[in-house]
Amino acid sequence: VSANGSRKILFVNKRDRAFHLTLPSVGSRLQFVDQTTAESAPADQKLNSNQFTLNGLAVAVVTL
Repeated sequence: VSANGSRKILFVNKRDRAFHLTLPSVGSRLQFVDQTTAESAPADQKLNSNQFTLNGLAVAVVTL
């Protein structure tokens, strides 16, 4: 739980293959870095469903 009261979950994929994950709620915000973002800023997207894919060697923060 962050200082403003929102819940955040940290996901770390240490393998070089994608994982499909399911969250308990819809409308979460996803920020991630992986091989596609390279050295740029973390990618930020809104999740329209409760499922998402975490690419290989990725780190993501989901804000519920």
